Amino acid sequence: MKKKVLFVAPLFEIECEYLLRALRPAFDMHCIHGEWRGFKENQIPDKFPETAQALSSYDAVIFSDVGKKNFTTSQLKALGTFVQSGGGFLMIGGYASFAGHELMANYHGTEVEEILPVHISEKSDTVNLIRGFITHPTTRDHPIMQGIDWAIVPVAIGYNRVKAKATGEVLMKYEGDPILVVGQYGKGRTAAFMTDAHPHWSGGWTDWKYYSVFWKNLVSWVAGS
Repeated sequence: MKKKVLFVAPLFEIECEYLLRALRPAFDMHCIHGEWRGFKENQIPDKFPETAQALSSYDAVIFSDVGKKNFTTSQLKALGTFVQSGGGFLMIGGYASFAGHELMANYHGTEVEEILPVHISEKSDTVNLIRGFITHPTTRDHPIMQGIDWAIVPVAIGYNRVKAKATGEVLMKYEGDPILVVGQYGKGRTAAFMTDAHPHWSGGWTDWKYYSVFWKNLVSWVAGS
């Protein structure tokens, strides 16, 4: 039976479809769309579960470019309890992830920061590199990193700048900044991927031959596979 994953992202069908195409063959994907800069309606208040019990029907939850303002206090508390009880959680980078561009995400000091294996900035945390950058794996032994030729990592062009917690394990980095950090919160697994899964920050990642392998590995690990 496929693991059940709740994917929460803006309603940008083309961008989100890259990740969904990679994950749908391996996971039972369920999508809820949030508001982003006034585009489309925010489905989160009505559709995102208000209790950990309701969330427990999923194996993992993914947030991608959805800021704190989309959620109620009780929804974020439910997410914390869900992960502590054994659920998985992944945040993917973007203008409305972590702290975000001009605090569009603003997750510092929230349950989301408590769950994640990274410290989130109180200030805008987006880094844009016009010429791009290449991430460097710190290990190839972790299950997320296996089955991939890390000698041909594609260029990305932006990321959220965070600090890894002492309890987090950095699997990828760029210069001194962590790009992929994984950890444990209670009984659940958590991960923070600081660049994007979608254009434009993802750069060449969406065309990378290992794009699907990487995301399947990451979500499988978070979901407890």
